[in-house]
Amino acid sequence: MFPPVRRILPVATALSFLLAFAEAAIAATDVTPDVPIIAFLKKKGVSLNLLGKNGDISVWMGEREGQMQYFTVLPDGHRAVSGILFDDSGRDLTGEFLAKAANAGQIHLPSMPTAAAATNGSAAAPAAVKPANIDEILRAAAGTHWLSYGPSGAPVIYMMADPECIFCRTVWPQVISLATDKKIELRVIPVAFIHGDESMAALTAILSAPSPAKAWALSEDGIRTQPSSSNATDAVRGIINDNHLFASHYGLAATPVFLWSSADGPKMQTGIPKSADGATDVGIFLR
Repeated sequence: MFPPVRRILPVATALSFLLAFAEAAIAATDVTPDVPIIAFLKKKGVSLNLLGKNGDISVWMGEREGQMQYFTVLPDGHRAVSGILFDDSGRDLTGEFLAKAANAGQIHLPSMPTAAAATNGSAAAPAAVKPANIDEILRAAAGTHWLSYGPSGAPVIYMMADPECIFCRTVWPQVISLATDKKIELRVIPVAFIHGDESMAALTAILSAPSPAKAWALSEDGIRTQPSSSNATDAVRGIINDNHLFASHYGLAATPVFLWSSADGPKMQTGIPKSADGATDVGIFLR
């Protein structure tokens, strides 16, 4: 688990920083600069890769015990923001920055089980990393661990989501209504990297519940599942780790992410789907 890091950076400020990063050169090294918060994280056992920097601001990808998290280090070097940064449209800024590093070959993401080698929603052994397209990601999603809502045989919509993600919770009522109305089968791929330990604790409690699907739905409605134990079972840890491998392999660093097949081919949507007038539009999953 990751040590707590203060989250103090306003979204508007974070946006300006991340846009500046897009123009900066990307470096991915596992070095320890003379920065107190980085030294602190290193001492806690976090392996860090520098994704990019601009002036005194830097963005890092951290890994500890197979779990991934992102950090934005502030200019004073004593504070960092943990988790994923969005703008007010739900745009995934950290994911865009991570994708630049991955596409440039300057970071190496873990391998991912392929859907062809998996059954019943359980991931198989890791396969070699390959260049990804949406069709490949959609097929790989079938090999993750997912929670199902709606009728089997209906068009399948995958939703990668974090229990602490405000955007997931915002769009949930409209997405689940499509499943309740039997228009889609919604398959939620649960992950826990938006808010570090908070996300991990929430997801561990959900997956440890007698009915994880019911516990997830209640969580999205604001009703928390109380953990039965402070420690996750090996099975729960395996589910979370497999889903994180899926996310990290394809550079999916934010939630929600939607994947589905349409008449025009496979589709992927990061963030809340919007119509031209800015309204939430889950109708895109039916077109």
